[in-house]
Amino acid sequence: MPKKKNYMPKDISKFAHAISGLTEVIGESFTTSSNDGRMVSWCDGSDGYFLTLILDDNGKVHATVMDHVEAIKTYSAIGYLRYHRINFEAFWEPEGVYLDS
Repeated sequence: MPKKKNYMPKDISKFAHAISGLTEVIGESFTTSSNDGRMVSWCDGSDGYFLTLILDDNGKVHATVMDHVEAIKTYSAIGYLRYHRINFEAFWEPEGVYLDS
């Protein structure tokens, strides 16, 4: 069986511009990427990631956003994503809110 080649959409310019723009507004470079280069993540200032940018098979850019230790970085990323009409999902629990089991 032939080896599956890594697929990269033809036009990745929006993805490249988003990486550059987010790096600028957040004030730091992404800290990890997938082997195929279609997903990059930024550190949350602690031991995880707060922002992941994804290039899908159709060349569309999407993101997931969580909390950064410095809240201004979270808000800057969200502002950039909204302004540039990049779809994103936000995941976090407000401080002081606990769910009972």
